[in-house]
Amino acid sequence: MKRNAAAPYYVIGIIGILAMIIMGGVGMAQMNNAEGEGEESSEQTDLAPEDIYSQNCMSCHGGELEGGMGPALTDVGDKYDASEIVEIIKNGKGQMPAINLDQSNAEKLAEWLVDGAGK
Repeated sequence: MKRNAAAPYYVIGIIGILAMIIMGGVGMAQMNNAEGEGEESSEQTDLAPEDIYSQNCMSCHGGELEGGMGPALTDVGDKYDASEIVEIIKNGKGQMPAINLDQSNAEKLAEWLVDGAGK
């Protein structure tokens, strides 16, 4: 009885194709989940400025705006107006990276900082 010498290669090829299909499906599912999460976060425009700060800024600028890895923000309103702060938030400056906030939340946060951060 003769065996087909190419048979093992066919099996390996079929397994490879199935693996690519499965991995592609998993990747598409993860991409769809990530898009859904992004939609939820863009709808969160009713956040208080304190919450925006704690979620996006506190790790570098400190819980009381005292600074840390980033500079203190206690009197940032003396250096910049709200529109300049929005630009820094959206585009970054120096060591600070750009923060992915929608315009409404960036403006709320900037006004809060200019007004003394609730003090």
